[in-house]
Amino acid sequence: MEPIVIRVATATDLDAVKALADRHKREVGFVRRGALLESIRRTHLLVALVASDPVGFVQFHHRRDGQTTIHLIMVATAYRRQGVANVLLNQLRATCQGLGQQRIGLKCPIDLSANDFYRQAGFDLTAQEPGKLRALNLWQLLL
Repeated sequence: MEPIVIRVATATDLDAVKALADRHKREVGFVRRGALLESIRRTHLLVALVASDPVGFVQFHHRRDGQTTIHLIMVATAYRRQGVANVLLNQLRATCQGLGQQRIGLKCPIDLSANDFYRQAGFDLTAQEPGKLRALNLWQLLL
């Protein structure tokens, strides 16, 4: 595989990121184009590129209380288990540390295999909650 390049997403990435999210609705649900565009505007969306093609992204929000919340992290099926999510997470971690954030948090439906990734990436399972459609695991990574 060619090198993975991570950068802040721009408006030119919007269509590709939206298409990637739409192909994975089971995992992430419906992703609003406007929400992605707002994340791009705030520089709260990182995109993973392989040979200049978007293959993954992480959408997040830096909160004032020192937590960065991951809203979505998605990698195209063909690129899973090849380190793309780890590279995205490492870049997000470095960004958070540079801003003085103290932790990264997220919620993940309990039936998704992504939970194994979060555990292996060093996140701690802190709680579970019902969620709208299915139960959610709450994960936290201290920085």
